[in-house]
Amino acid sequence: MTEFKRALESRAVGNFWLSRKAGRLRGRPEEIAQGLLFLFFKGVLLRDGGFVLRELESGIGYVDVSIALSRVLHLVEMKGLRGRLEGVAQIAVYMEQEATRRMARRD
Repeated sequence: MTEFKRALESRAVGNFWLSRKAGRLRGRPEEIAQGLLFLFFKGVLLRDGGFVLRELESGIGYVDVSIALSRVLHLVEMKGLRGRLEGVAQIAVYMEQEATRRMARRD
């Protein structure tokens, strides 16, 4: 995730903005981030095996990005933070549905 953050900040942050100067984001920034993360995992991290899925159906909704490495499924739910943490309950339900036991929060 650190490599993704570095790549996003150095090469792709402009994808989110209509106007950085005016502080105007494009519509649906989470969807833009999902697509970029999917491509990053597909192209960089999965050269040696594994697979990545986008919008995996899971009980109450869709997990943004799912990555399988060494037969372990990793669920990634992306949230745009606007002053408070949101989405923890949502990912907890997805984890229960997919029988995943560990959650790590990355900023």
